[in-house]
Amino acid sequence: MAANLVIRSPETVVMLSILQVEGACERRPVAPQVWICPMRLVRFDAQGTTIREGKACFVDVPAGSAAPRAYASYDPGSRAIRLGVVVGGEAVEGCSQSVPVRGE
Repeated sequence: MAANLVIRSPETVVMLSILQVEGACERRPVAPQVWICPMRLVRFDAQGTTIREGKACFVDVPAGSAAPRAYASYDPGSRAIRLGVVVGGEAVEGCSQSVPVRGE
């Protein structure tokens, strides 16, 4: 399974993907439906393509469940994607992060 977020502007396209792949993810002990999985950020612009890899949380729950919820949002001020997971109104430790989308 995968979670994807695409951000587009006239000059740039950024795609962030979190991949839940067997053998590549680790369960978070505080929430068994939350996994730490491979993440990839790809940026396409006039200078070319850049790829960065990391880790992010992935939530594996059935639709409509009251279990953990993942969120992603883009903050244009900081030019970063904010990621996180919430369970019962509380952030899951180790799942909140800001991923810069600027080119290196």
